[in-house]
Amino acid sequence: MNHGRKAVDMDKTVLTITGPTCAGKSTLAHLLLRQPGFARVISHTTRLPRADEHDGDAYHFASAGLFAQMLAAGAFVEHVSLDGRDYGTSAAAFEACFAEDCVAVSVCDPVGRAAIQAHGAQAGWRVISVWLDNPDAVIAVRFIDRLLADAGVAGIAGQKLREVYSARLAAMLGREQAWRREAQNPESYSLCFAQFDSRSEVAVLDAIARAFGH
Repeated sequence: MNHGRKAVDMDKTVLTITGPTCAGKSTLAHLLLRQPGFARVISHTTRLPRADEHDGDAYHFASAGLFAQMLAAGAFVEHVSLDGRDYGTSAAAFEACFAEDCVAVSVCDPVGRAAIQAHGAQAGWRVISVWLDNPDAVIAVRFIDRLLADAGVAGIAGQKLREVYSARLAAMLGREQAWRREAQNPESYSLCFAQFDSRSEVAVLDAIARAFGH
């Protein structure tokens, strides 16, 4: 008995990428998106676009009112609030990738990953979940580099910079350690990688390709 689950539609495949801050999630997503057959799931956000961002490219930029309406209507498969901004991924965003005969690639936290897997089980999607990590020393260097880049390029005021990165560091020391413990459960993720850098990226991409039967 399937208890309401739909049969998996192999034409509707999702790849989620999850991991701690500075693990390389965006880098892996960009590598995959350079290959045919993968498409980025474009989420909605209430944050303002950066100078080099355009609506419908990096994100669908939405007002707080529109986001609230979509949330109330149940449009989002998963959503989260970070630093006073809302982010959400709609079912329609996944379907847009499927319409292009592409694997839908979504970078998300563990709560988002669980929500996508639950929705996918009901909608008949095939969901392959990836946990990506790196040694603490590597993540620490990347975290500092990102802080310095934001300070120099984005022009964030010193006090705001401290607030944002203090919150991120607290998350890394707190809930993201719980994420790591959860990732040790073999039922949590389809694939787990303890290290991801220029030396290991080929092996990681090959392992993901094998998961798709390539």
